[in-house]
Amino acid sequence: MAQAGLHTIFIYQFKRIFPAERFLLPSAIFGAILPDIDILFVITGLLFYSPIESVTFFQRSISHSYITTALIYLVFLFLSELLKKPLLKSIGKGLFIGMLSHIVLD
Repeated sequence: MAQAGLHTIFIYQFKRIFPAERFLLPSAIFGAILPDIDILFVITGLLFYSPIESVTFFQRSISHSYITTALIYLVFLFLSELLKKPLLKSIGKGLFIGMLSHIVLD
């Protein structure tokens, strides 16, 4: 979580290589921060587990997974085709790029 700014700056520095798609860069920046949502899982886990168990079970688990990243991208691709909105495809691509860079940098 302390590196959220670093992940954001990393994505922002590569803005020149992103294609000029609408909402791609903002969604990539959001995707770079999104895997750190696991801190909420850790806090919720404190209700049921000790602090050490909560951190062990929930920190860097499902939100830092390549499978989760791919599933989120596939959901956005599916919704884009289903609703005939190419903007969703661009948002999904941005989330995928951001989450993937976060996992690689961690």
